[in-house]
Amino acid sequence: MLNSEREEVIYAGDQALKDPDDDKFNRAGFAKRVSKILTNKQDSAPLVIGIYGKWGEGKTSVVNFIKHYLDQNDDIIYLDFNPWRYNDEDELLNSFFKQFSQGISKKLGVKGKEIAKGLLTYSGLILAFAEPITGLSVLSSLGWIDKLKALFSSANNFVSSNDLQPLVDSVQESLENSTTLEKQKENINEELKKTGKKHVVFIDDIDRLDNKEIQLLFRIIKLTADFENVIYVLSFDPEMVAAALDEKYPGDENESGLNFLEKIIQVPLKLPKVRRTDLLNDVLFPGINDLLETYSFNLNNEEERNIADALQGNLERRLSTPRMVKRYLNGLAFALPILKGEANPHDIILVEGLRICYPEAYDFVYRNKGVFISDFKKSVYPSSDEVKKEHEEIREDFFKSRDKDLRILLGNLFPRIGKNNFTNISDDELSEAQRISSSHYFERYFTYSVPNQDIKDQDFQDFLERFSKGDEEGSIKKARMLIEQTDNDVFIRKLEENEEKILNSIDPSFAILLSKLGHYFSKRNAGINFSSPLRRVSKLIRDIIVSISKSNRYELSEKVLEHCSNIVLTAEIGRHLHKQNNDERILTDEEHEKLVKFVSGKIREDAKKNGPFYERENTEQDSVFLFNIWKAGSTGREVSNHIKQKIGNSPDSAIQFLRSFMATVHSSEGYFQHGKFEIDEYNYVKDLIDPKFIYDLLKKEYSDVMDQPKSIRIISYNDDFEKGLAQKFAYYYLNDEKDK
Repeated sequence: MLNSEREEVIYAGDQALKDPDDDKFNRAGFAKRVSKILTNKQDSAPLVIGIYGKWGEGKTSVVNFIKHYLDQNDDIIYLDFNPWRYNDEDELLNSFFKQFSQGISKKLGVKGKEIAKGLLTYSGLILAFAEPITGLSVLSSLGWIDKLKALFSSANNFVSSNDLQPLVDSVQESLENSTTLEKQKENINEELKKTGKKHVVFIDDIDRLDNKEIQLLFRIIKLTADFENVIYVLSFDPEMVAAALDEKYPGDENESGLNFLEKIIQVPLKLPKVRRTDLLNDVLFPGINDLLETYSFNLNNEEERNIADALQGNLERRLSTPRMVKRYLNGLAFALPILKGEANPHDIILVEGLRICYPEAYDFVYRNKGVFISDFKKSVYPSSDEVKKEHEEIREDFFKSRDKDLRILLGNLFPRIGKNNFTNISDDELSEAQRISSSHYFERYFTYSVPNQDIKDQDFQDFLERFSKGDEEGSIKKARMLIEQTDNDVFIRKLEENEEKILNSIDPSFAILLSKLGHYFSKRNAGINFSSPLRRVSKLIRDIIVSISKSNRYELSEKVLEHCSNIVLTAEIGRHLHKQNNDERILTDEEHEKLVKFVSGKIREDAKKNGPFYERENTEQDSVFLFNIWKAGSTGREVSNHIKQKIGNSPDSAIQFLRSFMATVHSSEGYFQHGKFEIDEYNYVKDLIDPKFIYDLLKKEYSDVMDQPKSIRIISYNDDFEKGLAQKFAYYYLNDEKDK
């Protein structure tokens, strides 16, 4: 786990740049030119400059660069007006004059304080006159004085308590002498001229205001934009601001939002575009490289090329502004470390791009997992072809109104639905590569975690590494924990995903470790599914044994079987080792004969130690299989005598023995029941034990159906199942006797 300090460092803040030396997009020259326009302006006429740019394109950084260059000129005084968080025109107007006054007072000393008081008097007159252009409500003869006092007292850093009443008196005197707003403005203009300074007011982030606030702000600017030696620099997205102003002047071409802007903005300047190559090569790719290096992702050249190609082919047109790139890099800074070792880096990088650039598509993919995973299973209704067609229709409907880059991006993430339609890619292959298109890995990319019912890849690698380092006890302990926290099927899937590594990089004695874990694996409840955990782990053990030289195979096989903690797995491994491998025997004939006897002996020991297989839950389903392998390696009537001894004189034990020959099938209701008992099952019984012994024993309990039995259908969950099974056995036994 990375420490919080390191994680904090890697996140890219959204703070705008301040120093032109940090400029990566060649905008410092633009900012310098704007600053020269301001400093070289010869007349005292007011001026409004607009810096136009889309959200996130870097307007604030350019404004900061302009300020940087203005700092080098003593004839320029600039201040920032923040129009946010004001509820109405009164507050917005008062705040503007307050901030303007504070800035002048701070930078011009005593002279500035006098001008500041004049500006406050001017704003007080606006309040008192309640000019219609301000939209202020008409004040009562008593209420406006209290409002003035509140306004002036808020400017206490340059208006002392001793000056407060004189300011109010000044406004009141101006009213009594019929001093107009224009006259007061002329007085202020004269004072501003005398300073010999240019006063620049910056207002940034206008396009982040809501529509009503934008309308209020531009009315204030229109009201105050004609002070001498005052220059406004406004930065905003013209389309957004014009749309907000359109609401105020709907349907009137002469007063539309754009025309309104044109009347106010005298010098409209478009922000220089960021070259795509600069954004990619100077910010995006270095940022990703830093993240991969910081979080120790070791990618080979091909993986790096695939990521670069995917970014350039799928996301570059959407990652078009510095802010978008920063947001994307911050998303990666969160996702990469938390998913390290649990997901494919290529897919993490693309999925975060999907989230940032196509948020609606990101949500759609998560809600429609099956539509994109496309791992069609054979089914009767609906058929896999019908499901596939339905999914294609859903995808095509989704893509109709969206750009082709999104289709390419999702095709890259989900290759089985892409243009090349790699439907032959199996889910196992996708899981091995930790791809989002694997049904086992999909959720991780959206939840930033491994589901509770799954095993973390890093935990599984820890299990393998412990074994590789010689810590078998620690490895077994880790495996037990992983299996008990999830289930044996998930653990086997992880083994299969890592099979290539196990066969090529891990000592073959790993097969012995798996056999020691054998009690965790079973075929129980597998129904007709021949991919039970037990069979799969048996196959893997067989593959490990086959991977070593022929001369060492038997020795390893015997050690595996000796340490196996599951007698059914012992028999299954023996069966797998008997199979041919590419038309070549795994063991020699002599070794195979020894192995059969060895397995038979292990089964005999287990039966004597733990009781009849057909009476034990973990072996009942495989009792016939175990008896037959025992018999194959034994001599005489050893197995038959064992069965007779265990059944004894108990009809119930005989029924239980016969029941173990009935196949276990899966029910549509979700539970398991025994299948049929027919002639094949009878013959299997006959191969192991004298059927007369069973018949005579059952006749004691079920005499009414044993002499003239019928071939009836028996169902395991019926109340008369035992009697029915006895009758069915008797039917085949008596017919068999007649045929002799």
